[in-house]
Amino acid sequence: MAREPFGTRLRSLRVRAGMSQSELAKKAGTDQSHVSRWERNATQPEVAMVERLAAALGVTDVELLTGQPPKPPKRTVRLTADNFAAHLSTDYAVSLVESFTVPEDGIDHHDWIVSKLLAWVERENARLPDVRYEISRHVAAVLLERLAGKR
Repeated sequence: MAREPFGTRLRSLRVRAGMSQSELAKKAGTDQSHVSRWERNATQPEVAMVERLAAALGVTDVELLTGQPPKPPKRTVRLTADNFAAHLSTDYAVSLVESFTVPEDGIDHHDWIVSKLLAWVERENARLPDVRYEISRHVAAVLLERLAGKR
């Protein structure tokens, strides 16, 4: 459905919804002749009408325009020093602190090592399709201190 012209998609979605052109027109606040012209690809509706057509069909405007259903939003998980290992492997974080000497006052949350861990978490977010991890600089610093202490 993604490579079809707009009118073909509109017709397919209307038929899938079990509506006639007249029913769709009434729900979208237009008349049947407009729906007929759009489905024949004779004309294109304006953006506001696309939104109303999509709502009447029970789809998003993105799906109506592109034929692609929207991607479901990623579930967000707020990482803490205590739950990090339950969600992501600690191998990379451990490798960061292997040759790192933790200062007496702890790892500063602006230190390069914290930035490296945060960048790795972002790469994992890009790789994972259904979840997005969030971690603060402070939590990352605490996690790295804990891992450094376990060496």
